[in-house]
Parts: sequence; structure tokens; C-alpha cells
Amino acid sequence: MFLTVFKKFKTQLIFLVLFSFLLFVSCPNNPISGNNNTESQPNIVVKQGETIIPNKKGFYNFGIINFSETKEIDFTIENISGQKITFSQNGIISTNTNAVTVIYDKLTDIEPNQKFNFKLKTTPISSWEVKTGSIYIKTNAGFYAFSFSLTGVITAPTTGTTNNNIINIKDNTGDVLIGTTYNFGNITFYSSKKNDFIIENKCDVTIDLNNLDFSLLYDNTSDFTIIKPTKILLKPNEMDSFSISFTPKIDGNRKTSFAIYDKMFKRYIYGINLVGGAIYPEIEIKVGDKVINSNYIYNQYYYKYDYDLGEVALYNFQKTTFAIENKSDVTIDLNNFDFNLKKDNTSDFLIYKPIKDILKPNEKATFDIVFKPKKFIESMTNIIIYEKVLEKKIREIRIKGNCSYSALKLRNNNTFFNNNYDFGTISVYDTKKVDFCFENSSDSIIDLSNIDFLFTNNYYNYFTVIKPDINTLKQNEKTNFSIVYSPKTEESIYSKFQIYDRNLKTTVFDIYLNKKSIIPSISIKDQSGYNITNYSYGAITSSTGSRPTFYLYNQSEAEIDLNNYKFYVSGDNSSDYSIIEPIDKIIEPYKSVSFSIVFNPKGRTERKAVFNLFEKRLNKIMSYININGTGLFPYMGVRILDNYSTVYNGNRYNIGTVSLKNRINLTCDIEIRNFGNDVLKLTDNEPVEIISDKRNLYLITEPSSKIINPGETLTFSIIYTPDDYANTAKISFKNKNNCLDNDFYFYIYNDVGNYTFNNRIRNVDLDCVKTDLENNVYVSGYTVNSQAYRTWYIKKFDKEGKEDTVNWNKTFDGTSDWASKTLIAIDFENNVYAFGVRKNLVSLDSKEDWWLKKFDKNGVEDTINWNKKMDGNNTYDYIGGVFIDSDNNVFVVGRQFGGLNNSYGLIKKFDKNGVEDTINWNKKIYENSSFVINCITIDLDKNVYVAGCGDNLVSSESESDWWIKKFDKNGVEDTANWNKKITNGNGSYFETVTSISIDLENNVYISGEGYDLISSRSGRDWWIKKFNKDGIEDVINWDKKMGHDYFSDLNKFMTIDKDNNIYIVGGKSNNSSFQDWWIKKFDKNGIEDTTNWNKIFDWNGNSDYATSITIDSENNIYVVGQSGNDSFIKKFTPTGEER
Repeated sequence: MFLTVFKKFKTQLIFLVLFSFLLFVSCPNNPISGNNNTESQPNIVVKQGETIIPNKKGFYNFGIINFSETKEIDFTIENISGQKITFSQNGIISTNTNAVTVIYDKLTDIEPNQKFNFKLKTTPISSWEVKTGSIYIKTNAGFYAFSFSLTGVITAPTTGTTNNNIINIKDNTGDVLIGTTYNFGNITFYSSKKNDFIIENKCDVTIDLNNLDFSLLYDNTSDFTIIKPTKILLKPNEMDSFSISFTPKIDGNRKTSFAIYDKMFKRYIYGINLVGGAIYPEIEIKVGDKVINSNYIYNQYYYKYDYDLGEVALYNFQKTTFAIENKSDVTIDLNNFDFNLKKDNTSDFLIYKPIKDILKPNEKATFDIVFKPKKFIESMTNIIIYEKVLEKKIREIRIKGNCSYSALKLRNNNTFFNNNYDFGTISVYDTKKVDFCFENSSDSIIDLSNIDFLFTNNYYNYFTVIKPDINTLKQNEKTNFSIVYSPKTEESIYSKFQIYDRNLKTTVFDIYLNKKSIIPSISIKDQSGYNITNYSYGAITSSTGSRPTFYLYNQSEAEIDLNNYKFYVSGDNSSDYSIIEPIDKIIEPYKSVSFSIVFNPKGRTERKAVFNLFEKRLNKIMSYININGTGLFPYMGVRILDNYSTVYNGNRYNIGTVSLKNRINLTCDIEIRNFGNDVLKLTDNEPVEIISDKRNLYLITEPSSKIINPGETLTFSIIYTPDDYANTAKISFKNKNNCLDNDFYFYIYNDVGNYTFNNRIRNVDLDCVKTDLENNVYVSGYTVNSQAYRTWYIKKFDKEGKEDTVNWNKTFDGTSDWASKTLIAIDFENNVYAFGVRKNLVSLDSKEDWWLKKFDKNGVEDTINWNKKMDGNNTYDYIGGVFIDSDNNVFVVGRQFGGLNNSYGLIKKFDKNGVEDTINWNKKIYENSSFVINCITIDLDKNVYVAGCGDNLVSSESESDWWIKKFDKNGVEDTANWNKKITNGNGSYFETVTSISIDLENNVYISGEGYDLISSRSGRDWWIKKFNKDGIEDVINWDKKMGHDYFSDLNKFMTIDKDNNIYIVGGKSNNSSFQDWWIKKFDKNGIEDTTNWNKIFDWNGNSDYATSITIDSENNIYVVGQSGNDSFIKKFTPTGEER
């Protein structure tokens, strides 16, 4: 490199030497020359030694400098100006800092005739130079007060050899390698060959090896590695070693170029070629002594294989050992091998790598292939042996295995089971269970939790599976499972049953289940074996009855389980018949069982009914018989012989007035007559019994006989011994005749102070009952007058039940044939208000109008301020409820029509003098044409609550809905917490609010009727809800729903006592489609008192229901209601004892 550069600048060098010589001749001993023009001389002098350097045009020549030689020259600056000279910042500057560096201790001011010393240092490092730059001196005398140029020549290193190389590279034999190829020879994969080389300095200067790059160029550089010399400086003729390793990564010939690059002079100064060969070690795959050669080509020979693992059962596995043998002369590192399975059914195979890591020449290592099939197929996959270092697949062997049977066995009745099972013929809705058994014949544990039991074309899910009770099945272990067939329709079809393993993702068993289901045919035969649908018992006496035998015949091929059938009798006279069901509940195909229908007539007329055989699961009558017969039965009649008056069941009879002074016993002779056509049998023990004689004042002389033949009579006597009080007793007659459902009874009493609230008021419908502050009792209702018009009716009793017939017992005749229910309310001055609706009170065509009346406690009417008659719009008006607050203000609610068939709820308020508050009240509430207010109550803070019903208040399909509103005493509505709308979601018009009440804690209770609350067939049901004063509903303890299937129950009225107990009355449906009185009591937490209350009363099978309830200041409870055309008044203590 240096020789080449020297040749390039030879002319310039000669010229520079000649020029320097001439200067030397003209200026002896002076290597410095320049222009001595004084005009350019500054106020400083620069000297090198004693030689002055001219300013600007002067220069300093370093002369010839050897490569990498450092040279320092001293200079002096003298102040000749007579003034102090100050250097500017960076006062002495070199323009070529790469070649020349300025050196000084510190820039200081120069006093007159004083000096400043500095040095110039040069070390040529990059290229041949003639001009090395300039020096500028900056002082306060000028920006560049002084400057001069620098020059010099760098000499190249010399080698002293003829090949012009400054270095030599030698191999380990000492041969110089230059422009040649060095061959490492052939080596085997997994080996490496390292050769040592010598680098020798052939030049006359020291070489810094840090400036030399040892590199590989082109092609397979990754196969070769250079280990550089350890020395840093290499003196002339000195040597050092370095190495090159050959580690082939791909088979075949490998070559690259080795070069040494001079970073300082940016050129390559040495280079040789490196070559080597890679030989791959030979391996062999065996199973035993058999060599496995791969003939497999995926795209051309899909079904061709190199080795067959054989047949293996599902859930079993088979291990095959393969050997890999090193047939080469080098050691193989098996850690560089990947053993994998690829293509096709890899999940059916497992591969276990060799345990050995190193495989020496001719040495073997084994690896295992486990075949564990997951499907019933021929499985194939490929063994791939991959060399990770070379990133090359060195072997691919295709293996196969076959699976055609399962090691999980299936049994039925201890017989191995394949793929068909016949359930036979069974009845619809019957059930047949078949047991199966799993047996593990494999050599491993089977996980049954992965087993799914599946059905295809399983119509209506007729099949179910009872799974095994264990999750794992050990070797040779057994477990059971069952298939249950429960058809819902007639069918004759098969279902495919699969046993599927989720883990294996395969079907282990396919089973075809054959079955046939039918709706069994059943007929009824008489004793002669004829099919019958009609049967007549003829005339039967009630004392004997009739019990014929019938037969149920199974006409189908499936057995019939009678436990799934209901035997019952329907029709008007169903209670006359009873059924003795078959003892045997299973009827085999084409067999029969016997049963009986017993006829015990309970009436003299023809007793018709239908016997039904009802299949409960099919919800279908499978067979029936129309049955009839005529009853011959006794009929009891009772007469009082004193006046020959007839006593009816449940009536009251006054035995007469008792003289307390003489206390003479009263005797009442009674006759019992059998008006029927069968023998009347009284009970042997106490046929006539006194039930409610608390003080034992009545004595009975029993009848002489207990048998009364048709048309005959029997007499007995009742003797009454009076005391100081009036007395009542219940006389009951007990019979043994099956045809008489209830025993005959009546009440007997005397007039001495004996007033009772178990009063029957004939031909009156009582709607309301109230008590005043003196515990007097008022009842109201209506009766029918002689013109067949409805007449208002008000009565008053004291707390002992004595009626005030002087001042009360009021009736008010209307001028039409229509009047609604009559309501009464009592203020805190014991004034009585009566409210109702009469027809055409205001005008001849005003239709139904409101009528409001007021009386004092003595029955005197206030006709000046009251007797109000109001008409809405000549339409149908209605009063729903009344309430009087603590200031004796009267609130009335109801409905008035506004024309065009639109109705609105109406609230009116009057003071006790009848003056209406039309400013704050007289409210009309409209939601739709069916809107009505049914009830009202007022809390302790004088807030007013009203409730009612209307159509579709909640949604367009909710039909009749409840609603509740709240107003303060000034009529301002609380719309934030109230204005509630309630529906039960059944979409019925039979839902209404009947009553609203408030307890002493200002909790609000509302009751009424909802439709099908209990079930889809319960009809009208009781519905009771509770809210606090802020409108928050208590859904935990309340929201009560009560009723009965197939019959409607009536909810009429509710009241609350001073202990916050809630009483509710209405009607409960009985089995005869009639209502009975129903009275219930709850505490404030919704807990019902079923011990003392839940009272039910029935009078002679009539339609009975309670209509109103009230409580006096002593917590006595009064209830009124209806039975047929009559009404009753009852009184109870808080514990439910009737008075």
C-alpha cells in the first residue's frame, strides 16, 4: 500500500526536495523562508528557534515524516508593539487538526517585549500529504493578527521484499499463502476443523493490528470462524498466530474468501480463498433386524406405507420399538434431532424420543411409537426425523395401524351386545327401562366421564339414559347404565342410539332401538261379558244401595297400568255413586280386572251420572258408562206439636217467654215424621243432641225408637229450666242413613233477654255493617217492596243484639225498579250517613243518580243540609265507597258517565253540614271509558287514598287492571310515590278492587279479585296487597293469592282492628258450584290465624257470601252477608268465638 502511494506522489516529492534545497542554499542553516515585506509585518513576531516566520505569506516545512511518526516543534510569539497584547478566544488555530495540533499551557496576555511559547504536533494517520494546513493567531490587534502555512511529506513503510506486501500469512508448515486457495478437506457433519495461521510484519515500521480487520467475504461465511491474533502491535519482522475453524452446516462443498482490510488507509492488503467439504453421517432405521427404508412419497403413494404396526382395539394401545443406528465414522448428537409425527392421523400415535444423547459410530439408540387408535379406521402417519442444526429432514417413514373393534364391551342380559335392541310394544306414557353393562377388557383405565349418550331421530325425547354411577372403569371392571323408553305418542319407528367418546371424538357403539308405542284400548263389560256404555240400577233404597260388578278389558297388545288412570263419576248426581277400584292395577294384554260402582241414592228423583275412566297422562277419557237409578230414601220432617208449626233445617224456634219470678219449666213436644219411601234410621247413641247449651238448661227425653218407617212418626220432648238470662240451644238429629249428607238441626231459644247476632233477616240483602262510638250496630241493604221495587233498608241493634225498632228499621222506597247497594258511615258524633244509587231521582230520565242522607243517632233525618240527589249526565252513576275523617268531613267516591259511553271516577267532599268543597275536590279522574273508583280510606295524616279498576291501564292486552291514587287533605295528588297500576298478566275482565284500609302505622292494604291467580283454572281468586305510606309494596309477607281450582271465590270487604290485625270477608266456592261465607284473619306481617279463624258458613246449600265486616271499640267483630234471598248478622270475639 505504501509503495503504491509513494509511486503516485514521486514527482511532487522530487519537486519539494529541490525547492527546499534552493531555499537552504539561499538561506544557509535556515529551513524557513518567506517574504520580508515590512508593510505586512504586524506588531508581533513569530519565531521557530531564532528564525522569524513571515506573516501571511510565510510557511513552515515539517520536512519528511515517517508513517506513524510523531513530531513536535517549538514556536515563540514576541510583543514588539510597546503595548500589551491580548489573545482572542481560540487565539492559535490549526486549520487541519487531523494532521497538526496546537499545544500550549494557557493563553495569557503578552506584555511589551515579552514572549509566549507554543508547540505544533503532527502525526500523519490517514493519507499522503504535501500541504498540511495553516496556523492563524488572533489578537486584539486584528481578527487574524498573524498567519502562516504548514507543509511536509509522509513516507510509506518499506517491506524490504520483492512482493511489496507489508505482511505475510503462513500456514502451519511455514508456507506463505498469497493469492492461493487453502483447502480444509472433507469433514463430517457434527465435527469442526481448526487450522492455525501465522501473520508476519514485513515492513520497517510497527503495525497496529487494531487497524486491521480479519474478515470472511462471500458465500458460506457461516461455515467458517476466525479467531484473531492476540497481540495488538506487531514490530518489524515480528509474528503472531491466529486460527480459522471450519464447521459445515450444509452438505456438499463449502467455500469463502479470507481478507485483511487496512481501516486507516481503507484498502484490502491481503486475501486467500478457503474451501472445504461436508459429508453427512449415514444412519439406518430398524425394527428388530428389519431395516425400514422409506418408499413413501405423499402426493403419489398416499396408501403406501413403510411399516405396519398391526391391529389394536379401541381403548387399547401397542408400543413398537424402533432403532436408529449410526453407520458413519463420526459421533452424532441426537439432541440436534427432532422426532415428530406429521400428516393424517397423528392423534392416534405417540412418539417417545431416544434416551441417549450421543450416538457413536456403529452405535444404536431406540425410540418408541405407541399406537392408540381413536376411531374404527386404518390410521396412518409419518415419522419425521429432522436435523435442527442443518434445518433439514433426514428421514420420513410412513407407518400404519388398524382398529376395527373396541376393548370397551357392551352387554345386555350377560350377552355381548352388538347393534340392535327391540323394546317391544308399550303403552303411550308408560315407561320401560332396559339395563346394559359396560365391561373394560382393555389394558388401561377408561374414563367414562368422556362418554356421551346420544339419540338421533329421538321423537319428543322419548328416550332417556340413566348414566353409570362411576366415572372411571378399571381393567376387567363392569358398570351398568340404562335406557328408558317413555313414549308420548303412538309410533312404530326405530331410533339410533350412539355411545360417543368426546375425548376420542368417535362413536364407540351405534345401536338401533326398535320400539312400538300405542294408546291402549280399554272397554267396560258387564257380568255377561258384553261391552256396555249405559247401565240402569233401577229403584234402590238408600238403606241397602246397589253394588254391581263391572270388568275393564284390555283390548291392546301392551299392558295397562291403572295407576295412571282416574276413576270418577261426573254429573249432577255424582255424589250418589262411589267406586270400588280394581285391586290389580296391571291389566295384561287381552285380560280384564273387575271393579264396582256403588249406588247409594240421595234423592227421590232419577239419579243420573257418568262413570269415567280417565287417563291422566293423556288427559283423555278412555271409556265411560252412562249410569242412572231412582232413589228410595227417607225424608225427615219436624213439627212443634204445641202449635203444629213446621221447623226447617237451620231455623230458629222460640220456646216461649219464661217467668223469672215463678221459674216454671217449659216443655216442648216435637214430632219427627218420615215423609220418604225408605226407613229413617236414627243413631243408636244420642239420636237427638243438644250442642250449644252452655249452662245445661235443656233436657231431652229421647225417642222410644230409633227406626221410623215411611209415613210413620216419632215424638220426644225438650224440657227447659230457665235462669236469669236468655238462652239458646242447637238441637241436632243424627241419622245412620247414607243418603242423608247432613244431620238435621234447628235452634231453640226463649225471649228473656235473649238477643243474638246469629240473626236471619228474610228477603233482605245486607250490604254494609258499621258500629258507632257506643258500640251500637247498624246494617244496611235493600229489600223488594210490594211493587217489586228495590227498597233501602237500615236497622240498628245494641251490642247485645236488641233491635231499636222505634227509631230505626228504616226503609226508603224508590220510584223505580232499580237500586244499587246501600252504604252507611258514622261520624265522631254518632251521626249516621246513608249512601246509594236510585233511578230517576233528579229527573224522569236522569237514570241512576247518587242519593246521600244523614240521620242523628236517634234516627232523625237532616233534610235541610242533606238528602242530596246528584246526576252525572243522565247516565248510569255508581257509588263505590264512603269515608268520614276525624273532622267529620264526608268523602264519597264512585263513577259518573260523561256521555258517549265514557265514564270517569269521581271524588266529592262535604263538611258535616253538607257544604261541598268544590275548590279542592269534586275531582274527576279519567283514564278510559271503563274507569271506576270502588273504595276510599284516609290515614292518620288525613291523606286520602282511592282505588278502583279500569281496562288496559298497564298494557293494551292487560284488560281489567287495579289502580291506586293518593291525595293530601287539600286534594293535591302524590304522583311520585303512588298512581299505581297493577295487573296479574292474565288478561281478564274479572279483576276488581273491592276494599282499601289503613292501619295505625299508615300502612295501606288493598284487596279484591284477580283471575286465575292460583292456577290456569282457578277463576276468580282473592288478592291482597300491602304498601307503606310511601308506596313501597311488601312483597315478602303479602301479595297474597287465595282460591280454588274450577270455582270462583268472591272478595267483598276488609277492615283492620286497633292491634293492626286484618279481617277479610267474601265467598268461598264449594264443590257444588256455590259459595259459602269465608272469613279470614291475618296479623300485620301476613301470618294467618288458622286456629281461631278461616271460618266457613253454609246455610242449606245456598249460594252464601259475606258482604261487610266492622269492629267495635271492644274489638268485637260483626259480619253481615247473604244466603239465597236472606241475610245474616254474626258477632265474634277477637279469638273467633261466635256470640
